[in-house]
Amino acid sequence: MSRAIELLTSSQKFTIILFDDQAYAFPNQLALLSASNRNKQEAFAWLNVTNGGGGTNPMLGMDIAIGLAPERIVLLSDGEFDPYCIELIRNANRKNRQSAKIDCVGLDEEVETLKEIAKQNKGVYYQAY
Repeated sequence: MSRAIELLTSSQKFTIILFDDQAYAFPNQLALLSASNRNKQEAFAWLNVTNGGGGTNPMLGMDIAIGLAPERIVLLSDGEFDPYCIELIRNANRKNRQSAKIDCVGLDEEVETLKEIAKQNKGVYYQAY
């Protein structure tokens, strides 16, 4: 994730939303930030001190992300979650005037639910080891 943030140009915007059984947003305000050097450094610092808990429920985080109406969302997970989330995410995304492309990254193992989310939301699935 740090590498992806590092590669953002100053004309792009971003935010980070981590999830377990809850959602944790950077910054605490729910907005897309310019990818200035300062904002990227603050994001790196936040990532270094934020610890996730147990559970893998992306819905709260995805609802927040989709609500910000970005062009692209990158969803990362190291585990499977309820397949019903696939439909919920697709339907929430399609409610926006212009749906976001949702790229997905499976961490450490192939995550079938992520593959399907990417497929149904014009995104790409990546595998990271």
